[in-house]
Amino acid sequence: MTETAFSDESAHRLCPLPDGRKLGFAESGDPQGVPVFYFHGFPGSRLEATLLPVKGLRLIGVDRPEDIGALADFLEIGEFGVIGVSGGEPYASSVAHGLGSRVNALALKQMRAYRMKRANHPAADQDLREGPMMAAMVKSWREGLKRSSLGIAADARIYGAPWHFVLEDIKVPTAIWHERADTVVPISIGEHYAASVPEAAAHFTESNGHFSIVMNSYDAIADFLKSKA
Repeated sequence: MTETAFSDESAHRLCPLPDGRKLGFAESGDPQGVPVFYFHGFPGSRLEATLLPVKGLRLIGVDRPEDIGALADFLEIGEFGVIGVSGGEPYASSVAHGLGSRVNALALKQMRAYRMKRANHPAADQDLREGPMMAAMVKSWREGLKRSSLGIAADARIYGAPWHFVLEDIKVPTAIWHERADTVVPISIGEHYAASVPEAAAHFTESNGHFSIVMNSYDAIADFLKSKA
């Protein structure tokens, strides 16, 4: 069930940053719920956070995964959870590492791997690709590319570059969801994160795809994030 207590304008908000830039973000779900910053996949935009079922969460999707501390201050949020989906995982992990004193939980779904192959999607994904979910995803992708392709180009470079931290240094309660039959991101990536992040809880499913696991696991993910708030 989707909670949409926020107005349509909440999908098109801007946060002024100290250096004069503005960070685009969107809010959805329960305004009084547990605040959770959502890092979208590759490609994507803040709108991706408005597409998912939400129960008791205040989801905040960001266009660019930077200056999250400043955005939290702008929204008068002290502690918060973090979700990283596919290409958003490196950024969610970075926030959990760099702002660990403010992050109460980290949820990772289908972690992104560099140099990913073209894939035949499982039947579970095909059902989503042929329905309204795909139209909504395309809208998010178009929003991310509306002004420039520079953001996507920067993401592609970052995925292949060395990180400034190691997963073993993440000290935030972490849960990982990954589909064993994922043809986009291999299960070995999820297993690597599960083995590296201290005390991470791993949930490896058997009947989803790269896209459908997000929908089918969302209640469990929301429960995890709420339990750590």
